[in-house]
Order: sequence, then structure tokens, then C-alpha cells
Amino acid sequence: MENCTSKIKQMNRGSLLIVDAVHASLAPGTIIFAGQGEVDENFLASTHSLPLSILSEVLKLEFHVLGIQVENTEIDQPVSPSVLRAARMVLQLLKKTFG
Repeated sequence: MENCTSKIKQMNRGSLLIVDAVHASLAPGTIIFAGQGEVDENFLASTHSLPLSILSEVLKLEFHVLGIQVENTEIDQPVSPSVLRAARMVLQLLKKTFG
């Protein structure tokens, strides 16, 4: 995400949808949708080094997070079946919505 900030800024959109793994203390594979005010800095389970609050300030746009609760974040481990099912559902939703 950090490597794409200039490209995102050039697109000149009013909002951004971030699709990522999350830690939300939910059952693995649970899909969440959260607005900018509902996301704290430790919510995403990714390796992004730029906090969302700073990203939002730099890009000057609103964001939402479409996330999937992870089961395991250990390196070199397979994705759990429940998370894989959720990822397929999110992919189908995005394809249907955005073509």
C-alpha cells in the first residue's frame, strides 16, 4: 500500500477501499466492513508499515476496510479453509460489484 500512494493520489478519487487481513477478535473467516472511524491502528494483520491514520492524511481521502479475520499469521503456513472460503466470497462480491 505504501508503494502505491502516488498512484492512488493521481487517480483523484474521494475514497479508498482497503481489502486486507484483519485482527478483530472474531471467528476465523469472518468478513468485516469498517469505516475510517471504526478502524484502530492494530486492526490490520498485514505487514504495512504506514499507519492508516497517516495514510489517510497523506492521501487526503476517506477509506473503508473490507477485511477477513485471519486464523494464522505464521510465515509459510497455508491459508485456513474458513479464511479461503471468505476470500473467495469477497472476490465474487468484488467481481459482481466492480466487474
